[in-house]
Amino acid sequence: MGVRVDGQTYNPVVEPAEGWNRQPLADRSEARQQTIQRVIDRSSAGIADMIRVAIAPFSEEQPATYNGTPVSVLELENRIRPQRFESAAVFNEDGAQILFKDGAQYEVDFTWGEIAQMQGGILTHNHPRGWEVSPEHPGRGGNSFSREDWDMAVAGNLAEMRAVSPGWRHAVKKPNGGWPSEAELKRILDRAEREVRAILGPPIAAAQGRGDTALAQQLVDEANARHWHEVALRVSQEIGS
Repeated sequence: MGVRVDGQTYNPVVEPAEGWNRQPLADRSEARQQTIQRVIDRSSAGIADMIRVAIAPFSEEQPATYNGTPVSVLELENRIRPQRFESAAVFNEDGAQILFKDGAQYEVDFTWGEIAQMQGGILTHNHPRGWEVSPEHPGRGGNSFSREDWDMAVAGNLAEMRAVSPGWRHAVKKPNGGWPSEAELKRILDRAEREVRAILGPPIAAAQGRGDTALAQQLVDEANARHWHEVALRVSQEIGS
């Protein structure tokens, strides 16, 4: 199947995002490493009103993405990381587990009652899609937060939302000024995705235009691996502005 770039998708069929109703590390390219480092730098900058987004390489020995994250949360992430299906858990600020659910391959469904339980809590879950590709594939490490994840952070008024994937831990904390409304979040996400596609899409189109389908597919894999990390950067800037 050929690569199509139309400003909306990187390929003819958009892979579903892992999440609540979700997509694809160890992408070792310089561009991706710069992306990761920008996220980490921004998250540790200590700017009072900026939402903090962090992506840290997975390590059981050095697990804290944020200082103060309860050890019980990190231990749970270590346990669910190798799974080939999604599970999610909610903890209170002291690290006591409030809720745990196993889900389907790429989603966990919550009732409104369960969402009410997670208000102000820490929600973590696993992103298993990266296990489907080889260790050399750009998507192996897993991706950052999807639209469904951001929606859940708002609906649950979470203090922190986290995910663990084959190669990374991902974390986002509630902004000091609170989460945006659902409508505002949608606007922010729409704009962030347009900007990211405008950056990642043209090289794919150029490769296809030259008839280099192998490079085009390589760039599609790269774009799909980078997409949600780049979106997270832009959402953090927008909400923190």
